[in-house]
Amino acid sequence: MSLRQFACTLAMLVTVIGVEPARADVLRDRSSQLVITTAIMSPDGTTLFITGRNFGWAPYVSLGEQELFGQTVNQGGTLIVVSMPPDVTPGTYQLHVWRGSGSSQQASIALTVLGAALEGPAGPRGEPGVQGPEGPMGPQGEPGAKGDKGDKGDKGDKGDRGDQGPMGLQGVPGERGESGPAGRDGLGFKFVSGSGSWAGFPSVSTPGSLLSVTTNFPSAGMAYVLATGSCFGAPGGSSLRFALDTAEGGWDFSSEDTNANANENTGEASFHVARVFAVAEGEASFHLNTNLAYAPLFDTVTFKCDSNIVVFFSSTLLP
Repeated sequence: MSLRQFACTLAMLVTVIGVEPARADVLRDRSSQLVITTAIMSPDGTTLFITGRNFGWAPYVSLGEQELFGQTVNQGGTLIVVSMPPDVTPGTYQLHVWRGSGSSQQASIALTVLGAALEGPAGPRGEPGVQGPEGPMGPQGEPGAKGDKGDKGDKGDKGDRGDQGPMGLQGVPGERGESGPAGRDGLGFKFVSGSGSWAGFPSVSTPGSLLSVTTNFPSAGMAYVLATGSCFGAPGGSSLRFALDTAEGGWDFSSEDTNANANENTGEASFHVARVFAVAEGEASFHLNTNLAYAPLFDTVTFKCDSNIVVFFSSTLLP
């Protein structure tokens, strides 16, 4: 499977539907209305990432009838990271976030939870140990009793063979063979870092970096990088292009990039873009790059984006 195919497959682990629509005046003024943009569950099913805005400093989160605990919020109130309860049955649940009882202080979306990934195969069995040496031969049996001396006569018959001696002691067991190599770990990604920002103003024609994240990897492996967000201020009907790259302003057309069309009335455009990178042990940086395209007569227009990046890591290399 190629890196491009694997990124598409992993992005489908969590399906998010029913994002609450936002009014044009709220998008322009960034009021206090609580808004959920996306909700993404980690591939191992243990962590939920909720992006949006106006979450406050201590929001509440519930999934269906169950309230979730242990959540943390970034400084800008745009990213919630919360632990998922164990043994969640696959299905669609109502995800609710609130910071108060008013209608502007809460929002909900539908979240579909899929089944867990399969465990990797067991390692091969080790070779048997070396067989022990053969035990020593038992002692010879005692000779028969000597007969009385008789008259010299004909030659007598040959005497019977003596009884067999007892069996010798069992030999010492051989040394135990070495254990076989451990089986290969199952393929699994774990969350390692995340970042959110309300920033932007890239140029119209040249790709610019909206947001960057730097991660320290414990070993060589694969990094799955996912960026989501919304942009504002673009000319209505124009197109915004996005790509993930290790170079600031870089644009790799072989990556999983995406286009977003700005709303004719509000100039708002939502996006998500993902890519899998092969990484070495140590520090690496990833950049969300974008530019405005297909917008004639708007050469001086700039726009602003509310963006988030999350990074997952697996020490297992793809074939």
